[in-house]
Amino acid sequence: MSSSLRTFYSWIGPVVVFLSVPQCQATILGDAIVSGKPLSLNRCLAAAASDINLNAVSTVCHEDIQRFYCRRVRDVASKRYTERFVSGCVAGGDKDPELVFRPFHRATIAYVILAHQFPENVKRLVSRLFVPLGTIFAVHIDEKNPSMFNELSIWVVEEGLDYAVQIFSELNIVRGGPNMLHAELLGIRRLLNHTIPWDFCILLSEQDYPLRGNAVLAEYLWVHRGTSFVSVDEGECERDVSYQCGDRVVSLSGGVQYPKIPGMRYASGSQWFAITYQLAAVIGTHLSNSSTIVGTILHDLITVKQPDESFFQAVVLNSEFCSRYSDYTLHWTDKDSMREVRSLTSEYNIMSPGVLIFPRDVAKVSEVRDKSLWAFFARKFDNSLQSTQLKDSLDKLSKQNSRKVWTRVQKHQVPALWRSLASDSSDF
Repeated sequence: MSSSLRTFYSWIGPVVVFLSVPQCQATILGDAIVSGKPLSLNRCLAAAASDINLNAVSTVCHEDIQRFYCRRVRDVASKRYTERFVSGCVAGGDKDPELVFRPFHRATIAYVILAHQFPENVKRLVSRLFVPLGTIFAVHIDEKNPSMFNELSIWVVEEGLDYAVQIFSELNIVRGGPNMLHAELLGIRRLLNHTIPWDFCILLSEQDYPLRGNAVLAEYLWVHRGTSFVSVDEGECERDVSYQCGDRVVSLSGGVQYPKIPGMRYASGSQWFAITYQLAAVIGTHLSNSSTIVGTILHDLITVKQPDESFFQAVVLNSEFCSRYSDYTLHWTDKDSMREVRSLTSEYNIMSPGVLIFPRDVAKVSEVRDKSLWAFFARKFDNSLQSTQLKDSLDKLSKQNSRKVWTRVQKHQVPALWRSLASDSSDF
């Protein structure tokens, strides 16, 4: 991803370490990429240790990291990177929909929530978003925090929410590594198997909080039914080979870019998304089959850095959903507060927004609510008193302006109504 989009959105967890060798030094992987003629697996394994700083990772990973590296070397010459990819996107495949009156009902929303340190944030977020039979949740707790998993599991049962809220903890999440995406996909699969049908799936973190009432969001999504919200910057996708060992993610590229699949459209963007049930179902169904479009994309991206900010982008660009998405998310982040967070053991910076607090950020958040109709969630909030007070103020505001009634209009009224809505956002 480009430096301007190398955004980590405040997930500051275990460090991400780059083990790249100096760019002037030839590597087995670099030679394979340039020549297209990789070494045999055995020859690569015999020499791989000279390309990898094994001292930077646990000894339990030494054998596996060398095999991982040599599989990437061998994969350079595979059919995946030599034969042209057949996209499922058909140009002009979707015609402008005919104006059809449909009975109104608020969208049912499924949430995937990623959490690792603030159990009270999760409780409040779930309680704030919960609508009986209107919302369901899959909450992944970083496995490094088992006490948080136990606390939330007990809380869900005590609150009688276990029919709607699934708490699970299966992965060690390290920003920049593959497990962030794996956790999102596991959450989606859990939601797809839920007995309550839903219309949209939204990804959140424990440090997000809604800016508007639940009914406003559900109505907005109903109006935009069939459309997924995925931030897409096409062409931007850094191809840095990445490997996770315990609490660390390491780079094995040595300054070279891993090849792209010929004919595939690549992109990067925000990790946050709101996708339709139809898109989620295709992803969940085809994920494990490497011969499908979704499976091919996952297999390709899961071995490079930060796949959670390129997977959903590639799926919408290369599938039948290529004309059924909007290039923005439902999240607002205070870009003015973004700062570089640097680790002594990291060769790149992490961009993170500041924590939103009361009363300093009240005016800024109020302006977003008034002028940005698309912004339904803000980030980031922590568990401090001032951040909690800002959430309190948002809760009060959300009760004041949720739209109560929808009115049927005639076809000839639509253009005038659209101009009115475009110029007046007071109802939101």
